[in-house]
Amino acid sequence: MKGNTKIILILIGAMVFISLSGCTNNGGINIDPAQISNIKSDIADFDLPPGYSTDFSTSLMGYTVIAYSNGNGLSHICLIQSEKETDGEKLAQILSELVVGSGDPETQMTVIETRTVRVRGQETTLVISDCINSEGTTFRQAAAAFQGNGGPALIVFSEPIEDWNWATLNTLLASVH
Repeated sequence: MKGNTKIILILIGAMVFISLSGCTNNGGINIDPAQISNIKSDIADFDLPPGYSTDFSTSLMGYTVIAYSNGNGLSHICLIQSEKETDGEKLAQILSELVVGSGDPETQMTVIETRTVRVRGQETTLVISDCINSEGTTFRQAAAAFQGNGGPALIVFSEPIEDWNWATLNTLLASVH
């Protein structure tokens, strides 16, 4: 796996891990819904699926991350934006280079599908992966890059495979504006 691809997959995995571990009150992590709503507008507006609510936001190494969960402790939406414009091209290229069957044994993530979708009116690659967490739960994850209000962005939707709902994902992606 190419170095940049592995870095992006590790970044996505780290953000999902932060969400799944419930680390929402450590230093540098914001849990105020009003503040998070303002930060969200700096990236992109979208409609949360039913049952989802604000989890946390944080800034790390030039990236802003906002996470939402549906209360089951397992399903998450992460919005990630870079302050570097050059990251957009890199991210789009990395996602477009991922092919079905590629993956990373260290993160136990395997790409099962890629497709072209539109996010904020922009054509982009949607990467669908399956991954296994440390408790042995299999998750399905969708990731798509797009141009956010303040720079290149990534939306990641992750649910346990038994809860996965394509309609929820499609509605979420269509609502990003």
